[in-house]
Amino acid sequence: MTLHALDRLGEFLDAALAAGLTGIDNVAFESSREPELRRQARDKAIADAREKANGLATAFGAALGPVYSINSLRSGFDDGYGATTLDRVEVTGSRLRRPAYLQPTVEYTERVSAVFELKR
Repeated sequence: MTLHALDRLGEFLDAALAAGLTGIDNVAFESSREPELRRQARDKAIADAREKANGLATAFGAALGPVYSINSLRSGFDDGYGATTLDRVEVTGSRLRRPAYLQPTVEYTERVSAVFELKR
């Protein structure tokens, strides 16, 4: 099943629990903007690799030359709710209106490794 309206996730889960559902497996959160988000992550990784390489070259009295080799690794995809531990429970005596489900986050990461020739 695919649910596109994440704002209705709570409603869907409430209905499923009321119908007797006792477990949900293999839940995956994805973004319809994945190609764009991956491109943005890759562009940031490239800029970061160039900046770090330039700083190191300068520190050693050299300058960056042409790129010798590049390796781009699609490093990761992580989905989840962010919190992994329960730090505290506070009982106030008030009742919750209805269950509220946390909105998930989706994170894409890219890694770029580049080798540059150096100019002296």
